[in-house]
Amino acid sequence: MRWRPRIPVNLRYALTVIGLLLVLNFILRLVFLMYNLGQAATVPPGEILLSFLVGIRFDLATIFIFNGLILLFMALPGAINQRARTYLIGNALIVLVNFPVLAVNGIDVVYYGFSEKRLTHELFTTKSDLSSFRPEMLMEWWYLFVLSGGLLYVLYRVLGRFAKHHLEQRKVQPVRSRRQHFLALGAFALVMFAGVRSGLQNQPLWYGQAFLGETVFGGNLGLNSGYTVVSSLDLWQSEPVQLVDPPRGRAIAQAMVRNTFDGPFVSPEYPFLRKASFPEPERRHNVVVLIIESLNAEKMGAINGAPPAQSLTPFLDSLSAIGRLYTRFYANGTRSVESIPALLNSMPEVFFRPTIGSRYAENTHYGLGQMLRDRGYRTAFFCGAHNGSMGFDQYAEISGFADYYGMDEYPHAERDFDGYWGCYDGPVLEWMADTQDQFQEPFLSVFFSISNHHPFRLPPRGNADIARLPLPPMDKTIRYTDRVLEQYFAQVREYDWFEETIFVITGDHCFHADEQRDRPVMENFHVPLLLIGPGITPGRDDRTASHVSVLPTLIELLRLDTWHSSAAISLLDSTRNPFVMNNLMGISTLARGERAYSTNFEQTRIGYTYGSGKWARLPRGKVVRRGEWKEMDIKLRSLYQELHNARVRNRFHARPGRVMSMSQ
Repeated sequence: MRWRPRIPVNLRYALTVIGLLLVLNFILRLVFLMYNLGQAATVPPGEILLSFLVGIRFDLATIFIFNGLILLFMALPGAINQRARTYLIGNALIVLVNFPVLAVNGIDVVYYGFSEKRLTHELFTTKSDLSSFRPEMLMEWWYLFVLSGGLLYVLYRVLGRFAKHHLEQRKVQPVRSRRQHFLALGAFALVMFAGVRSGLQNQPLWYGQAFLGETVFGGNLGLNSGYTVVSSLDLWQSEPVQLVDPPRGRAIAQAMVRNTFDGPFVSPEYPFLRKASFPEPERRHNVVVLIIESLNAEKMGAINGAPPAQSLTPFLDSLSAIGRLYTRFYANGTRSVESIPALLNSMPEVFFRPTIGSRYAENTHYGLGQMLRDRGYRTAFFCGAHNGSMGFDQYAEISGFADYYGMDEYPHAERDFDGYWGCYDGPVLEWMADTQDQFQEPFLSVFFSISNHHPFRLPPRGNADIARLPLPPMDKTIRYTDRVLEQYFAQVREYDWFEETIFVITGDHCFHADEQRDRPVMENFHVPLLLIGPGITPGRDDRTASHVSVLPTLIELLRLDTWHSSAAISLLDSTRNPFVMNNLMGISTLARGERAYSTNFEQTRIGYTYGSGKWARLPRGKVVRRGEWKEMDIKLRSLYQELHNARVRNRFHARPGRVMSMSQ
C-alpha cells in the first residue's frame, strides 16, 4: 500500500488557528456591514462581495503580523510533542494576542459611523485622553465587548478540542523524516511572509489597495482594523516616493501654491520655500483663531439655508453677515491632530501618520506662530483639555507659541470638568477673553474647543433650554458652542483691542453622528471658514479651498515680508481657484473648482462633480486618463510627491537663518 505523508500535527495546529481567525474576522466584517447598513445602502452588491474577498488579504496579513512568531514556534519539530502544557500555553498566547485585534474591529463597528474611516494612529495619539474616560462611557458599547469576548471564547474552546483530540489519538501516522517536516515548515514560513505582504510583489500591502470599488464604505469594509492600527504606527522611516518625473512634479506643485506676492522658490532642496513681499508696510493687527471641534459646514444655517429660528448656529450666521464666509471650505484631515499643522503651518496632513505624535513632529516648523513671535507678537494657545491632550502643547511650543493655557492653568478646572475630555468651552472662553485683555498688543491667540465632541455633554448649569430641544445630542452641543461664541464676542467687543483684531473661525474636521448613506469623499471634510476684521471684505466665497490656505491668507492680510512654505494660495486672490488636497485611508483626493479626483495612485480612480450644493460621484467609465481628469491626476501625484518627500527629508519648512545661508 502506497504511503502518503500526513501534514505534521504542528502545522495542522497552525493552519487550524489561521482558519479559525479568518472565520472570526469574517463574522466581525459581517457585523460591521449590518450595523452600518445605512451607509452601505448605495453600495452595489458586487462591490460588497468584492470587499469581503479583498478583506481576506487584509485578514491574512493581520493574522500573520500578530501570530506569526507563535505559529512558527508551535510548528517547529517537537514543539508540541503531544504535551498538554504546550497546547495550553500556545492556546493562551493566541487568545491574548488576538484580543486587541478583535477588540479594535469590534470598536470600529460603531466608530466608523463617526469618523468615516477605520481606526489608525488615534489609539496612540489620544492615549492620554482615553485614560480619563469613565467606565460608564466605555460601557455604552458593552455589546461590542461581549461580541469580542464571545468570539475569543469560541477560539479558545475550538483550539482546546483540537489539543484534546490530538492527545487522545496517540497513534498518529508519523512523518518519516525531519527533513520532510523542515521542508513543510519552510513552505509555511514562505506562505507567512507572503501573507504579511499579501504577495511577493515589491510593494507591500497598504490601505489604498482595499479601495477597488467606487465607494469609501466599500474600501473600509475590506480593511481590518488591526492592520490599519499597526501599519499607521511610526515604526519605520518612510522612503521618498516618485510618482512623476521629479523636475516636472516640482514645477507643477510650485505653480499650484505660488501666490502673486511670492518671490522665486529658493532651492530645489526646499520645494515650497519662497519669500512673500509687499509694497506697503506690515500691519500690526491682533489675530485670534477659533478652531471649533467637529463643526460640520452642513450644520451651519448660513450654509444649509435654515431660517434663523431653526438654525443651530444663529450667532455664527449673524457674524457671516459682517465677515467673509467660505461655503465650500474643507479640512485637510479627519482628526484634530491633523488640523493644527494645516491651519497654523500650512502643512496638509495627507499621509498615513500625522505629524503630531510622530517623528516628524521634530522637523523644522516655521508657520504663523513663529512668524508673528519673531515680530514681537505675544503668542498663546488655549485649550480646555488636559495638558498633553493630542500633543497640542508640545506642538504649539515647537510651532512658536510662547504660552500654552490648558486645563492645568485654568483656575476652575475641578468645577468645569466635563468628566471626559476637559473643561467646558463656555467658562474657558470667558477666561481666555480676560487673559487676552492682559496681553500686550499685538498678540496671536489660538483657541481649540472640545465641547462638541462625543459624548456631547452639556454643562449642568445654564443650558436647560438647549437640553429640552428635540435635537440629537450632537446638535445640542453645536447649539451650545454657538451660544458660548456669542458670549465670548459680547465680552471682547468691550475691549480696546477688538477693532484691531482679525478673527478666524473654522472647524477642525467633520463628525457625522447620524447614520447616512456612503458620502462622497469631500463631504467627509466639509467645514466652514469665517474671517472677520480689518482688511476683510464681507460676503460669501463659494470657491473650493481648505485649511492650508489660512496661513497665506493671513500673510497677505498682515502684509508680512516673510519666508514661508505654504502649500496653498491666499484666499484674498479672487482671480485664482484654490484647491483642496486630503487623504482618507490611502485614497488621496484633489478638488478644484467643480471637480474632485480620488486615487490610490494605482488602479482606483474616482471622479466627482459639484452641483446643486452637493458632490456627485461619476460612474467609473466617466473618469478616463485624458483631458481634465488626466491633468488632475498629474497635479495630485506631483503635489503628493513633493509634500511627502519634503516631510521625509525635513525640507518643508526652514528657519530664516537657514534660508539666508542658502541664499548667499
